[in-house]
Amino acid sequence: MRESIFFNREQLKIIRRYSWIYQGFFKYGTWIFSFLLSVLIIWGMVFSGYFSSLSLLKGEVITNGESIVERYQEKQETIAAFSGIQAKILHGQLMLSSSGELLSQNNLLLSSGTIFPNSLAISGKERALLSEKSKAEKVDEEYLHRFFSTFIQKPSKISFFGKKNPDFLTISGSLQEIFGLECLNGATQHSFVCKSYLENFLDHFFFYDLNAKKPLPEGEKSAPLPGTIEELESIYTKIKGKAEYRRNFCQGLLRHGQYGGIIDDRYTEIFRDCGSEYYNQFTLLRDFSTLARAITVGYVDAKIYPDTILNQYKIFSLQQLIYKQMLTSTDTKPLMQSYFSFLREILIKEKNKNKEILNPFTKAFTYRYHTNILAPYLKDEHSKMQKEDRTALTSQLLSINHGDKIANFIGLQEQVNFETNTPQYSKEQTPELLDLEKLFKSSYLPSHFALTKLQKGADNTLVIQGVDKKTELGLEARLKYENIQLLVEKVKVAKKQKLTEYINAIIKNDKLSLNKVLSLMAEHKDIAEQAEALDMRLCSQLKGKYQKSLISCSDTEAKIIFKEEEKEITYHFKLEKGKLKGLKISDSLLESKILKLIDFKQIDASTTFYLITSLVGYTPKEDDNGFGMKEHLLVTEKFVKYFNINPEKVTSEEGEVKVHFSIEELKLIGSYDIINNELHPIAIDFGKNRRPVIVQGLKLIFRDDQTAELNAFLLNPLEYLRNLNPALVKKYFPDKE
Repeated sequence: MRESIFFNREQLKIIRRYSWIYQGFFKYGTWIFSFLLSVLIIWGMVFSGYFSSLSLLKGEVITNGESIVERYQEKQETIAAFSGIQAKILHGQLMLSSSGELLSQNNLLLSSGTIFPNSLAISGKERALLSEKSKAEKVDEEYLHRFFSTFIQKPSKISFFGKKNPDFLTISGSLQEIFGLECLNGATQHSFVCKSYLENFLDHFFFYDLNAKKPLPEGEKSAPLPGTIEELESIYTKIKGKAEYRRNFCQGLLRHGQYGGIIDDRYTEIFRDCGSEYYNQFTLLRDFSTLARAITVGYVDAKIYPDTILNQYKIFSLQQLIYKQMLTSTDTKPLMQSYFSFLREILIKEKNKNKEILNPFTKAFTYRYHTNILAPYLKDEHSKMQKEDRTALTSQLLSINHGDKIANFIGLQEQVNFETNTPQYSKEQTPELLDLEKLFKSSYLPSHFALTKLQKGADNTLVIQGVDKKTELGLEARLKYENIQLLVEKVKVAKKQKLTEYINAIIKNDKLSLNKVLSLMAEHKDIAEQAEALDMRLCSQLKGKYQKSLISCSDTEAKIIFKEEEKEITYHFKLEKGKLKGLKISDSLLESKILKLIDFKQIDASTTFYLITSLVGYTPKEDDNGFGMKEHLLVTEKFVKYFNINPEKVTSEEGEVKVHFSIEELKLIGSYDIINNELHPIAIDFGKNRRPVIVQGLKLIFRDDQTAELNAFLLNPLEYLRNLNPALVKKYFPDKE
């Protein structure tokens, strides 16, 4: 109160006011300023790095991501501009040509119920001609021809082209490092910073190459970047508890697939957990992606897909690819084998499940493709394919067209229904416009057949007589016009009763063209003269395999002579309805040993051919090593089924099964695992001049799901080895570089 003595009331008020200011600014203000400064320093140290790196990350991802999204939207806009076409999947190349045609490859497109094959070049006018006939129970020849020209023939002559999809970003290190997701592992997972990291990840992770490959040491295959899939699974497990994060993650992974990224079986469990809607989209993307890649490289297995759209896409695409290979004189054998296996599995499944997998139009077109495209090609003696291969493939083709009672499926011919209502012909009757005699002379008369008589009969039939110049045999045949073809119904070979019975036995099961009948007459003339009604399939297979070594064949027996150095052995196989029922061998000791190893009760018609080929030339081991005829047959059956060859030698040494075989110029030796049907390790056999060299990493698995890989090896074994181990090929095959 001493101040009050010297100062009046107004002066005291002023003193107190400035006293407060002094204390607040100098006494407490220093502390407040220090605190704010500390906060700013900490903020700069902790958060500035995050935001700067986040902005840089976003800049890189946004630039690349925008190009990926823009390309995808461009393709969607192209489809929208080309009216009438629906896009299910846009993985590959797509553009409009300067002439206005839609060019597409590796996309899943459809229109008016028609599934387009892998490669497409279609104009607006051609698209307009597509009609609901593709959904109809009956189809006409004109429409089938137009479909072939538009979707099989035309794209096969076009080279693709165009704008590729932008590349996905490369993962350097790990996803956690790129997006800073280590925070999910600790107490900071609920912080603002970690939440920002996670949201950034969910917005952009699908722009990265989730299946990136990194180089490994020389001679080894490249492999998926380790940990990428595991990282995604780990991240998903940590965030799926929140519905928004779970939804964004599943959508992002689907977008990765839609933009062309590979999502395969490794993502199955994630998508199962995402829910049925996401899982169904994933399976379609996964299956199409795998199938499109297989078609691109030309190796396709017999897998049937749950989605019928994919099965029809696969059939049309294979037909397109086979036709293209035929035009370029490429060996079509591996691809045809895969194609026939696929069709066969479909027909068997349809019969067993009583469920339609292929619609009527697909079957009708496929049957036409077989009869008008594949059958003539397989008859062509000037094709690149060996006669033995052509015979085997023709047998498969006939089986698919006309059915197989043993395999229990109905052929395509019985299932298709042509609506032959074009101005040229009618299924119900033959109008004046259709001249069967003229049609026969212009399209069905072989050049080596001297026609002496041609007479029109009832019910769209023709009776012909003439002489086959190749065999000098006289022939009378009745042909019937049905299903847009003239096929032989019955024959009579002059002065050759048994040959007549043989040919008619074949025709009873498989309707054939006159050209095919004449070929069979030439090929089986000698055999048929020694036998009664023959089993067509087995005798044809044996004839193709053993040629002159097959001295007789019928539905009750087959005799084969085997010659090796100075040794000659005659095998007499007893048959019953195509099944092996007994065996006699001129070498009685060999006969007794082999009969101990065979259980005839377990042999059926489907395995008889393989068994016969395995028995001819087979030498049992003297010692009991646990490897007998059954195991030998198993190995042989797999080689015949997948490689269409017999192993040169199958032995057992100290319990290990050794298989000696040759693919083109390569001679190989492999250890066969009977339990898993795997051949591994495999060595290149250089003969006596050099010890065998094991090919590291080469394993052949003889299963249907590995057909594509087996075909890749079979088609070009040296190139397959080069991709697997370039150093080995360079060292041991320098002349092939």
